[in-house]
Amino acid sequence: MGRPKKEQVEEEVEVKQETSKKLANPVQAGLLNLMDKHVEDHLNYEEEVYYLISTGSLMWDMELGGGLMPGLHRFAGVTESGKTSSALEVARNFQNFHQEKGRILFIKAEGRLSREIMKRCGLKFTTKIEEWDKDTVFILESNTYEFVINFMKEMVNNNESNFRYCILLDSMDGLVPKNDKAKPIEEGQRVAGNPALTKRLMQAISDKMAKRGHMFIPISQHTSEIKLNPYAPSEYRPVASSGGNSLSHFSTFMFEFDRPINSEKILKNPSKPFGPENPAVGHYCRLRFRKSANEKDDVLVRYPIKHGAIGQSSIWREKEIADFALANGLVKKAGAWFKVDESFRAELKGAGFE
Repeated sequence: MGRPKKEQVEEEVEVKQETSKKLANPVQAGLLNLMDKHVEDHLNYEEEVYYLISTGSLMWDMELGGGLMPGLHRFAGVTESGKTSSALEVARNFQNFHQEKGRILFIKAEGRLSREIMKRCGLKFTTKIEEWDKDTVFILESNTYEFVINFMKEMVNNNESNFRYCILLDSMDGLVPKNDKAKPIEEGQRVAGNPALTKRLMQAISDKMAKRGHMFIPISQHTSEIKLNPYAPSEYRPVASSGGNSLSHFSTFMFEFDRPINSEKILKNPSKPFGPENPAVGHYCRLRFRKSANEKDDVLVRYPIKHGAIGQSSIWREKEIADFALANGLVKKAGAWFKVDESFRAELKGAGFE
């Protein structure tokens, strides 16, 4: 949400000034008067925008307490672990939730967003800003750090239409300061250049991002820690990835995605080994909470992905429900048979399910 309109601010200031005259405490009256004079320097007179956006996974939403709220949520992990697909799933749900007021920005800093991913996720993409509306995702094709920062600041600070923005940055690793792009390869980059710029970005927009109902999902790859002394103690970092500690500090939630392993494949016939005659029809996505707003640190979430899903959620909702029912004793498996708990059966019937 943008700043309140000038007429609204002036009206509120008049009300506050009348209130300040009635305050018996001269300190409070003085502070209120100071706030009235500096309405551009604080957010106290703005109404907070709050909502919850589903991740698409029932298990993930359950651990979140319903979904992701406005603010900064960091997705980090190894290559091909599902970070971008999961971020696009959140963006699609964000678009469906906000409808007329929702706008999605995808910052293509790595120079890659495959046609297959765009086709699978069910979102419509455009690189023409005049085509950016409630039904499209605008792709900003830039990896220049300063330009990206200024673009985001302009969106958040000057938002007269009161849009709700969902910003995906893929990825932090692709961003480069403008001066460093012009340097020869053999000339070193400025030490801590990217983390310093990231900190400036967070300082500029983090408070407004959450208050005004925007969501920012920066995606980061894992980075290796280089030690001159192999015996030196390691510095604690919640997620070893790009962007510096400021991203960790300003994040509401941080998720670390793991690469899928062979044992996590969902086979066409679970009783037979994987092979050409028995291919994988899906796999389990695994992520861990590394920072949370609800004391869920280090919680592991595991949910099924269905291969070949086009234009819809790739999260295998039916299997996720079945897995949950089995894990919690609502359904019991005996050989090839499944027995539904009677109380669960009655609850389903009462809700209108066969």
